[in-house]
Amino acid sequence: MGKVAGKRVTFHASARLGAIAASLAAAAALLLPSTALAAATTTTEIGSAQGTFQCVNAVDFVQASTSGLSGLNYAVPSGGTTISSWSVLAGADTGPIALEVWQPTAPPTYTLEVMSPTVSLNPGLNNIILDSPLPVAAGDLIGLKLFGFDECAQQTGNLDDTIGSTFEVPASVGVPIQLIIVPGFELNVAATVDVTVAPPPPPPTPTSADQCKHGGWQGLSDTNGTLFKNQGDCVSFVATNGANLAG
Repeated sequence: MGKVAGKRVTFHASARLGAIAASLAAAAALLLPSTALAAATTTTEIGSAQGTFQCVNAVDFVQASTSGLSGLNYAVPSGGTTISSWSVLAGADTGPIALEVWQPTAPPTYTLEVMSPTVSLNPGLNNIILDSPLPVAAGDLIGLKLFGFDECAQQTGNLDDTIGSTFEVPASVGVPIQLIIVPGFELNVAATVDVTVAPPPPPPTPTSADQCKHGGWQGLSDTNGTLFKNQGDCVSFVATNGANLAG
């Protein structure tokens, strides 16, 4: 029994129980794991910002291939969407320099996809955060644009580590160009790639009651991707041709 604005109000047991049950149901819904998973975004590093081999000015470079012995990868992985930052190691020569993204059109022909703003460097490791991330796609390769003398690569001696170069013939964005391939080098550039990871597909829906038995219901869902609570829940879905959804 309660009191509201000077009047006595009687709370019946059934009303109280109904309110409690509704509250518990709402709380339980918050605790249940969601079956509708959204795509997740993560980052991965490609390339390597190290190398003291000096290159001449006004040259475009792309890391055409790597041997895999160093464990380095200069290619955008599956799910890659943008490059948000990049880095390069500078010596006495400090640029200017820019990050390039190339598409292997038909090697040794490559297409320059996009280039970052030009920056001047400080001696040592330079980490450059991009105000506007560069759009990329899986399989794109990172490279460098030099405007002066710079330490652009490390010499590996492995013939499977190859860089492609324009050798003073400037590349234009969107125009395929045949590059000169030089073996035994890895470019002095690394990049942070933003990667979108697609959610896993929902569990399959049952087509027969037998699939729900012996714990089979635990790996099945309704047409909305919602997992079944128990075997009866699953069987009911099958018996009603999908009308009775899970839950």
